[in-house]
Amino acid sequence: MIQASMQSFVDYLDAAKQNAFASVKALKELRNDPDVLQKTLQVGYASLQLIMEKFPSASYGRLSSTCTLAAGMHDFYRIVQYPRDLFFPINAEGINEFNLGQDLFKFINEKYFVDGLSKEEANLLETILIDELTKQLELMNANSDAYRNFAEFLSQVEVRLKKNKDLDFSEIDLSNVEDIEKNYAKRWTRYPSTIEKIMGLNWGLTDVLAIVWWGREWKLIDTAKIADRIGQYPVFQQFKEYQLETILIGAVCSAFVLKLFEAIRVLRDEDLTEQDLFKYSSNVATSLAELAFYGSIFGNLIGKTQIKPVVINTLAIAAKVIGIISLATRPKHKFFQEYVTK
Repeated sequence: MIQASMQSFVDYLDAAKQNAFASVKALKELRNDPDVLQKTLQVGYASLQLIMEKFPSASYGRLSSTCTLAAGMHDFYRIVQYPRDLFFPINAEGINEFNLGQDLFKFINEKYFVDGLSKEEANLLETILIDELTKQLELMNANSDAYRNFAEFLSQVEVRLKKNKDLDFSEIDLSNVEDIEKNYAKRWTRYPSTIEKIMGLNWGLTDVLAIVWWGREWKLIDTAKIADRIGQYPVFQQFKEYQLETILIGAVCSAFVLKLFEAIRVLRDEDLTEQDLFKYSSNVATSLAELAFYGSIFGNLIGKTQIKPVVINTLAIAAKVIGIISLATRPKHKFFQEYVTK
């Protein structure tokens, strides 16, 4: 009995150690996540504003300014990403791994195993392909790797296959697959929905406006002169009447409205994996929280509401904390995952 108790205690310590290591690893990943950093800084800024609202004599102006400026650097980070995404469009989450695996199996089986495979060998080939594709996609996802085309991606898959000893892949050449890529590239790609395309353009405009706004705050750009020049054209005359901040916050609100509608549509209409179900459910919660925060600011800017700063800062903290929790609890992205809703 004593021995059994000791074994249970040892197993408990081992499980605790593994959980501790997993928590440390997760915290390290969160520390390197720019979205988590930005939201944390925004929580810090809003918290300082609440403190200064309660204790006007407190002096946190310099720290508050530092949080604001540091959080704004995330907008520059996103701007830098756009050219990379344009020239290197093949990323892990944009690949339909199921179609890719099926087509590669057919291609390799018909071209390199012309004598035919037994049922056991065919199952082994399929297993090896799925395993190697999964490893490659997981590596890409972890390192945010991307490729210019599927030929570059498949060259990496080829290297992996040739290292496998269970089947002879020595003759396989996936570096010149122009025909199969031409015929199947569309099947291998996950295309965004119409709402997601509009949302992407919306966020792109928002990031540009944010950069201009920060340029004005740092006195690098004279937005008044820019507004006057733009306002010379009749089609843009109305924009002269609005401040840059109003347009920027309005663009953010419209982006979150689109994000909310898309999440509801996907949850209602599409088959989802476990990670997709979590992602779009989280998008509903975070979009509602962000809309409450940014909507209150926008209402004040256009003169429709008079919400007090203490309420706005409280909404900001709530929205950003919900966002951080969503990022911290999201499941690790898995490939070749079965649908849980149909």
